[in-house]
Amino acid sequence: LDTCNHYGEELPYFTLKKKGTGIKSHLHLLLRVLLAELFASAMFTLPCFLVDERNVYAAVSEAVAVAGLLYGAIWTVYPISGAHVNPIVTLAIGLTRRISPIYMPIYWLGQFLGAAFSLSLTYCLSPFAKSWPDTGLAFPRNSTSDGQAFWVECLSAFLIVTIILAATDEKRDIIWTSGDGTTIAFVHMLIYLVNIIVFIYLTGPVIGCLLAVVLYEVFLCEDACWVRTKAWLTDFNFDRGHSYSISGTPPEKEARRDNQSCISGKAGETFYVLGVDDDGPGWTAVVSADGARRGFLPTTHLNITLY
Repeated sequence: LDTCNHYGEELPYFTLKKKGTGIKSHLHLLLRVLLAELFASAMFTLPCFLVDERNVYAAVSEAVAVAGLLYGAIWTVYPISGAHVNPIVTLAIGLTRRISPIYMPIYWLGQFLGAAFSLSLTYCLSPFAKSWPDTGLAFPRNSTSDGQAFWVECLSAFLIVTIILAATDEKRDIIWTSGDGTTIAFVHMLIYLVNIIVFIYLTGPVIGCLLAVVLYEVFLCEDACWVRTKAWLTDFNFDRGHSYSISGTPPEKEARRDNQSCISGKAGETFYVLGVDDDGPGWTAVVSADGARRGFLPTTHLNITLY
């Protein structure tokens, strides 16, 4: 894991490795991300129609097969896209601002295309799919209610996302890291499918993901504090590498890039140099006599004159 974000200050954590800033470079990056997530998602869903569910050990066999393929998928494409594989992982990574929202649809497109390709292929090849119509379908069993299935999906998503967020925390020192009969039948079928597919299998994981993101970012993160939470929700230039709990909100990056001083105060007011902090290499925090932080200066500019 690139916990120090060695690939550049402006780049997303744990995911995208940019080699250029031009349009061609970005298009090439998006294509690589799309293909990487497509490949990983296809690997992950391969066992869906290939495990004989009549076998008493089917659950164990499928769990082992899926876990092994997931490991292989992450090993293969992690350096390219971060190997999100699951759409809720991409949602969590986006909500925690590790990647820009413009990349999220590319991840999701690759994941859904990969799953569709894998399922179509294995359905044609599987000796079980045509004999058992419900093979590979993720529907609640007869003994499971819709409410139970919904909360199981919420809980599963919550646990998965919480673990992933903990494993990718930049601040941790160690990663643990009505009508005729046909119309009525169609309406009932549509309501049932919406209830099953949307309410349970889409809404459940999304709610679980949102709860996990809020819990971790607001309370469990190593740098958790109100200043960081406010910056995460409102600051366009939110910096995950900055220690908000220690240094507060960082100075504007635009002023730093322009190599301009950013000090506010009155003429003749006395200022004190704190020493270099984490505003960035070569920059020094400055405070006034009352202890209020007033801005930053290049470390070479130690004499301050206000007019």
